[in-house]
Amino acid sequence: MEDPRRPPPPPQGWGQPPGWGQPPGWGQPPGWGQPPGWGPPPRRGRRWGRIVLAALLIGLLLVSAGVGTTWFLVRQHEQQRQATTSPSPPSATSPIRPSPQPSSAAQHGPPLDVDSLASRVSPGVVDIDSVVQTAATRGAQRTARAAGTGMLVTSGGQVLTNNHVIQGATSIRVAVGGRGHGYDARVVGADPTDDVALLQVQGLSGAPVVQLADSSKLRVGEGVVALGNALGQGGPPHATQGSISGLDRSVTAQNETGGSEQLHGLIQTDAQISPGDSGGPLVNSAAQVVGMITA
Repeated sequence: MEDPRRPPPPPQGWGQPPGWGQPPGWGQPPGWGQPPGWGPPPRRGRRWGRIVLAALLIGLLLVSAGVGTTWFLVRQHEQQRQATTSPSPPSATSPIRPSPQPSSAAQHGPPLDVDSLASRVSPGVVDIDSVVQTAATRGAQRTARAAGTGMLVTSGGQVLTNNHVIQGATSIRVAVGGRGHGYDARVVGADPTDDVALLQVQGLSGAPVVQLADSSKLRVGEGVVALGNALGQGGPPHATQGSISGLDRSVTAQNETGGSEQLHGLIQTDAQISPGDSGGPLVNSAAQVVGMITA
C-alpha cells in the first residue's frame, strides 16, 4: 500500500522529449535555390526570325510555284535610285505609265503589253501603310507614316514585302487590289539581313494571289514590268516596263540606322522605280513574279 504522504512520481516522458530539436532534413531542401535554366529569358535574336521566315517562304514558294524557286530582290541601278530619291509627282493620270525602252541591253522577246500584264497581276498586289515611331523631340514621342507595297502569296492573306517597309511599325494597314478598304496586319516573320518580311492580314480570306516563277531562268535583256504603290499614293498599282540589265548582283545599301548592309543575289532592272514601290512585284511576260522590288 502506497504512502499517501509520498509525492507521486512524474508522468512518463516529462521533460525534453527524445529527438526534439531540429528534425532530420530540415533546412534547405536538396535542389532548392535557382532551378536549372532559370535566369533572363533568351533573346529573340535575328537567327530565330530568319529560321521562321525561311521556313514560311520555302513552303509558300513551293506551293505557289510548284518548283524550287530562288527568290531574288530587285534593286534598280544605283544611278536611277539616286535620281528618284525625291521625285516630283507623276503628271500622268493613268496608273499605268510605260517607261522608255531600255538602252542598256537588247530586249528579248515581243514587246510587253503593260496594261494587260498589270490588270492580271494587280489583284494580288496590296498597298501597305504603317505608322512608325520616330526620335523623340523635347520628350515627346513623334510618329510618321510610311508607305510601301506587298504581294499576296496565300489566299488566307499572307503578304510578302520588304522588311524596311514595316520595320519599327506600331500599326500596319493593308489595302487589297487598289480598293480603299483596309485591313489590319501583323508581322509573322522578318529578316533584316535580306530585307524581307511576311505579314498576315487579319480577316481576309479567298484573296487573289500572285503567281511565282523560277527566277533562275531569267536572262539579261528579258522584258519585265514593275508594279508598286509609287510615291505612296495608293489606288491601283503604278506599272512601268523595262528589262533585266544584270543578274546575281551585290550592293552595299544604307540601312535605317545609318549603317551599311550587304545584299547579294540581286536582279538589276532599268524599269523606273519610285519610293513606295518597295515590296512590289517584278513580273515577266507571262504575268509571273520573278522578283521583289526594293527601292
